[in-house]
Amino acid sequence: MLLFHGNGEVVADWDDVAPLFASAGARLAVCDYRGYGRSSGAPSLRAIIDDGAVVLRAVAVAVELPIVVMGRSLGSLCAQSLFAATPPEVSGVILESGIADLGAFIRRRGLSVPPVLTPADAASFDPKHRLARGTLPLLIIHGAQDDLISLDEAHIAFATANSRRKELVVVPDRGHNDIVGAHPWCAAIASFVAQV
Repeated sequence: MLLFHGNGEVVADWDDVAPLFASAGARLAVCDYRGYGRSSGAPSLRAIIDDGAVVLRAVAVAVELPIVVMGRSLGSLCAQSLFAATPPEVSGVILESGIADLGAFIRRRGLSVPPVLTPADAASFDPKHRLARGTLPLLIIHGAQDDLISLDEAHIAFATANSRRKELVVVPDRGHNDIVGAHPWCAAIASFVAQV
């Protein structure tokens, strides 16, 4: 399981959760973005998205196993980019508390007037473009009470994704930052790993 974490998180934040992935049948690899944790450089949205393919290649060489890519919150943008590319090493993608509405993402960043995006920028940044191109097995997990990224975005992702095999799991009574480790979260990941 190659995990792209959320904003404000670092690799070490996942140490206590790694056993849950192991019990689901997956070894966990987590990467920090540029400027996060022990990674050098400066973070940017484009770097986060573009670096995903580089990290995937490094992990694929190191483990020589099928890989499930998981993106949580901000990391969903990176996972969606790999989902659209459908690399042969990836057997499935999990989006947890993910972003699917570019306009809502821009508003959450405090921009009342959205920037003008070129068609190339829209193709790079708009999750709907990437979701429509992807065909890999897809699991979408979202907290019913998420007040940071609306549950509506999970429904948008599910409707837009071009996968024949896709599932949406809504975790009741959980929000954005307390979904990890909840029973439905664990069960959904274990089931998905077993299937792919």
